[in-house]
Amino acid sequence: MTSLPTIPGMGAAGYSAAARSHFEPVGKFMDHIDRVVSAEYGPGSTLERRDVEQISSNSFEVRYSLHDDSRARLSLTFLVVGENSDELLLQCHERSGVRDIRSNPGQFDQHVYDLNTLDPLKTAIRDNILCYLRRHYPDISTQRVERSMH
Repeated sequence: MTSLPTIPGMGAAGYSAAARSHFEPVGKFMDHIDRVVSAEYGPGSTLERRDVEQISSNSFEVRYSLHDDSRARLSLTFLVVGENSDELLLQCHERSGVRDIRSNPGQFDQHVYDLNTLDPLKTAIRDNILCYLRRHYPDISTQRVERSMH
């Protein structure tokens, strides 16, 4: 895989454009997973996306939530960071119900990935989603979903 372009002297608009551009392959992968999960588990199980949002001068956030009928939710938060917007912090968090996350945020799983090599990131996304599906849909095999996510 080729390296992401370096953007010298990149200002806020440049960071935003770079973050969107560098996140695009991840976004396409998430769209694919959404189609696969919706087809297998029904329209109640979809990934909802919030678009890229700037959270500091050179970091941008994209959030996805996977809900099931019981209101349990898997949140996947992607923070695009780095001097060239070429690193991604993935935060995974599972909640049950609608309790106030500020009072009891639960356990977070966080890892940093290099956007130049997407395979480790895709594996982490797949693993988190499959684990969630197995827990909340124990009677439905994840084999077809797992095969379709590659």
